[in-house]
Amino acid sequence: MKRNWAFLLVWLVGSFCASGCGSPALLQVETTIRPDGSCDRSIWQPKDAMLPDGALSPQWRARWRTVVDATIPPAFAAGNPNPDRAYFHAEGSFPSPDQIPPHFLKRIGGHPELGASELVRSYHRDDYGLIVAHRWSETITNIVTRDDYLKARDQFIDIGVPMFRGALEDVFGREYDVTALGDEVQKRARPFLVELLDIYYKMELHPPSNPDADVDALRPRFVAALRGLGVKLPENAENTADSMVIDTAVRDYLHALILRDVKRRDGQPMTEADVQAILGASSTSPYRENLEKYVKDHKEELDSKLAPLIVRMTGLYNYPPIFSGPGPQFVFGLRLPGWIIETNGTADDKGQIAWGFGGGDLFPGGFEMQAESVEVDRPAQTKLLGRVVVDDVKSARALRDLLAKDEALADLLRRAVKEGDRAVLRDFQARDEAQRARLDQIKELLRLE
Repeated sequence: MKRNWAFLLVWLVGSFCASGCGSPALLQVETTIRPDGSCDRSIWQPKDAMLPDGALSPQWRARWRTVVDATIPPAFAAGNPNPDRAYFHAEGSFPSPDQIPPHFLKRIGGHPELGASELVRSYHRDDYGLIVAHRWSETITNIVTRDDYLKARDQFIDIGVPMFRGALEDVFGREYDVTALGDEVQKRARPFLVELLDIYYKMELHPPSNPDADVDALRPRFVAALRGLGVKLPENAENTADSMVIDTAVRDYLHALILRDVKRRDGQPMTEADVQAILGASSTSPYRENLEKYVKDHKEELDSKLAPLIVRMTGLYNYPPIFSGPGPQFVFGLRLPGWIIETNGTADDKGQIAWGFGGGDLFPGGFEMQAESVEVDRPAQTKLLGRVVVDDVKSARALRDLLAKDEALADLLRRAVKEGDRAVLRDFQARDEAQRARLDQIKELLRLE
């Protein structure tokens, strides 16, 4: 379905956006958290993209153990035998994750006001005396919010439609009178574009785990928007999976629109060749140079007025739309001490967690990687209890859940471990029934009478 609406938007925004090319930028990050909260970090990144100011400088390099050139991140080596980018590999050890040097930043050149995509990390080590919980979060941020998207959408239509009308005059006006076509665009563009851009938002909002299902769910709205524009579609267009049905109807609509509303200035009737030339169906269209000249002559205006609005709608990873090259690809790996008890990544039986995603998964506000683990302190259990009683993931998680809900009980257990005295737990007076119930469950887990 995206092909269909992109076909209609091509005149409006296509030539305003620089085409992407080449292979995608690839980034791989591996992090290991040690039991004491210190960490190892290993990164593979392009040398020419997505780097913050100061990266690769001597001062930045000095904060890592090693920084060397690399052919390609190893996670991507099998599918990219001949990368066309230069990469580097840096690795180091740090007292805590917040000491890792900044090594990632994506922004749109020339538009600092739009903000940037960064790596934001959060790590917490909660020592409960007998167990230690490790909580990790790392997010690649993005800039799109729903409210700002709607504002940018309306501004884009208000500015873009008149600019498009002016482009029609500049590109085709010498040989054709396109006034009536411009009037038609002015009249019908807003409701159609509002609906179209709302559909775009909803399609990009959800990860494309099942793109066909997403398209099927939104097709009725898309078909209704086309009908509102004046496109004549079969009655069953909402239910057909054959995109050619809609493609053909859209082309027929544009064809008829040009025949009806465009006039040759020499007074001759419009021909099929005229229509195809205006549609740009041929790579040898005589108006391609006119269009390129228009874009060149208005580049500063287009860049200052439309580009920021498009970025506010697409985000930093889907810009420029329609004609963008392949977006960046990411692989993150993480190892936490103990057993993994929560994660939105993929964990193996060795405790390694992995996330793999692309730029499209960062719409609208970014992509967060979360994980939590719990490890047991067997010497502390032996010292306090005379034996190890919490020694599997189920009991460790249950104890973590109880202590995380009640800081007073967490402090109580830490004091009992520090003093080596079980009586600290036995003699504690709960403040209410809820706390008493939690304390009883803790005693049961620790097998205290």
